[in-house]
Amino acid sequence: EEEKAALVDIYHATNGEGWINSNGWLEGDPCVDSWHGVRCFSDGRVAELVMYAWQTGGNNMSEYAFQLCL
Repeated sequence: EEEKAALVDIYHATNGEGWINSNGWLEGDPCVDSWHGVRCFSDGRVAELVMYAWQTGGNNMSEYAFQLCL
């Protein structure tokens, strides 16, 4: 749940509604429901967030990236 909460924070802080592709975001589980750009380990933990050229805006993402690494 902490990883999902961090991803939701990233979505809102970077104008997720305006991303080129936000398929699946905010619906269900980021790993089970294949949120676009979220890559997961086989045990269901988030492994990576790929956001190259998503036209994100908003706050600096470094604090959110750190949250995901905890």
